Amino acid sequence: VLQAENKSVWRGLAPTISTSGKATFYRGLSDSTTAGRSGLIFPGGKNVGSSWTVISDIEDQRSNSEEESRRRVLKVIESMGKESDNFKIFKQVIDESSIIIESKLHVRDFDKPWESSYDGLIYVGDSAHPVRPTGEGTALAFEDASVLGKVVLKFGLCDEALREYENERYEPVKRISEKVKNMANNFYKETDEPPVVHFE
Repeated sequence: VLQAENKSVWRGLAPTISTSGKATFYRGLSDSTTAGRSGLIFPGGKNVGSSWTVISDIEDQRSNSEEESRRRVLKVIESMGKESDNFKIFKQVIDESSIIIESKLHVRDFDKPWESSYDGLIYVGDSAHPVRPTGEGTALAFEDASVLGKVVLKFGLCDEALREYENERYEPVKRISEKVKNMANNFYKETDEPPVVHFE
């Protein structure tokens, strides 16, 4: 069962824009109209450009076209300050992206049942544990695949294997998901420090 985070999120790839191995995180100021907004630009891999994510207060409806999605995310970025270096970087990667995915942000409610209620069905990846786009979701998905492969080798492809997968994944997924949520909540705590962080 998923909980709405009341945020809109946009994602894209800028294949020709290199971040030179750096990840850039930007957040809006907690005491302004940009509070709750953030942007992330990550290296896309060796010689493959960069990927990016923008999170904002929830936008009404959804875009109906690629161009509408582009306009909506650029409006969010512009609100963070058109004269800032961050705006220029984000505008460049957004302009370079041929596909922009827009969605609403949801996370798993771990107080609700974790297991699938259907025989022969399990959830893996984002369907099992959607988290804010920080990279942990990808790592969790790889771990899901590894555990699923091991239980299928042990039990065969049967309901017993699928329930064992769910049992093994619950605690690690819950722990990581809660850490990501706490990290996101702490990201927006009031501070007098500039809201830009670079990691290498």
